Amino acid sequence: MTYLFLYRTTRRISVKQRLQYIQVIQELQEEIKLLQISNEKLNGEGLDGLSYTELASLETMLKEGFRIVEEQTDKAQQEQLLREIVDCDVMGKEWLDENENEDLAYQSLLARRRTAMRNKARELRLSPQDSQKEHSYNHETLMLTVECLKIEKERLRLLNQRMIGKELDGMGYLELLVFSCAIHSGMFKAEEEKNKIKRARQILGGIYGGDGEETSVVIVGAGIGGLATALSLHLLGVRSVVLKQAESLRTGGTSLTLFKNGWRVLDAISVGPQLRTQFLEIEGYMKNGDGRELRSFTFKDEDQSQEVRAVERRLLLETLASQLPPETIKFSSKLKTIQSNANGDTQLELEDGSKLLAKIVIGCDGIRSKVAT
Repeated sequence: MTYLFLYRTTRRISVKQRLQYIQVIQELQEEIKLLQISNEKLNGEGLDGLSYTELASLETMLKEGFRIVEEQTDKAQQEQLLREIVDCDVMGKEWLDENENEDLAYQSLLARRRTAMRNKARELRLSPQDSQKEHSYNHETLMLTVECLKIEKERLRLLNQRMIGKELDGMGYLELLVFSCAIHSGMFKAEEEKNKIKRARQILGGIYGGDGEETSVVIVGAGIGGLATALSLHLLGVRSVVLKQAESLRTGGTSLTLFKNGWRVLDAISVGPQLRTQFLEIEGYMKNGDGRELRSFTFKDEDQSQEVRAVERRLLLETLASQLPPETIKFSSKLKTIQSNANGDTQLELEDGSKLLAKIVIGCDGIRSKVAT
C-alpha cells in the first residue's frame, strides 16, 4: 500500500524582509489616505474645514472638469447613437432597450459602490489606530496586501483624475454621464460651503473694510477659547493675531471631559478627527459596597448620539495651534493697556512697549481679563 502525503509549504522570510514589506504597506496606506481625502473633497464631502480660498480653488477645478466631461459626454452620445442605429437594424429595438437598461443599472451600481467605499474608507481612517488589524507576517499575505493596495491606489488616482476631466479615454457615454452628475454634485456642495462663509463674513461685518481687504483682528489669550476662535476665523479666511503672555503654550492643567456638543465644535473647526484617534471613549461601571462590579456601561447605551472622551489639555492646545498659520501666536506678549481711538480702532500696548492697532479685539484672557474691564 502506498501513502501519499501532501504538505503545504509557506515561504519563510527574514525579519528584514518583513519590515520592508510593512514599510511599503504603510507608505501605500498613507498615499491611499491622501487620495481618499482628495476624492471626498471632489465629491463634496468633508468640506467643513476648508477655507473660502480652498473652496474656490476646488470649485474651479470641478468646473473645468465638468466642462471637459460634458464635451466628452456629448461626443460619446453621438457615437453611441450611431452604434444604436446599426444595432437596432441588426438586433432589433427590444434587444437594444434591454442592453441600454442593463448598462444604466450597472453604472448606477458602480456609483453606489464608490459612495459606499468612500464612506467605509473614511470610517476606517478616523478609527483609533489600535483598533486596526495588525499586518500578517506570512509572505504570501504580505505580498497580496501590497498588490491590493497598489490596485486601490491606482483606482483612486484614476477616479480623482476623471473628476477633474483628465484620463477620460475609454469611458462610454453612460459612464461619462454618471461622472458628470458626480462632478456637478461636488460643485454644488462646494458652492454651498462658500455661501456659508460669505454669510458668516457678513455677520462679522466690521472685519472687512469697504474695499474688501481684511483688517487685523487681535485675540488676547492663547488658551482653548483663544486658539479655537483664531482657528474658526482662519477657516473663514480671516487673519488674526493671538497674544500669549507666557513664552509657550500651557502644558499643565487637568484633562477635559468633552461630550457630544464639544465634539461637534471640534469637528466644525476640523480638529475632531485628529483628536479622536488619541483618546478612547469613556466607559462607566457600578460597584456595590464591597467593591464588586455590578455592571459596566457606555454613554452610548443611553444615547447613541452621545460621545464622551477625556482630552488632555496640552494635546488639545497643541492640535489647535498646529492648524493656525505661522506667526499667528505671539508669545511673551503681555497686554498692558487697551484703549479706543477716535476713528473706532483699538490700540493695545504691551509690557515691552510695542503697540498694536486692531479693528476688532476679542478677549479670551480669563476671569481677570484686561479686555473685559
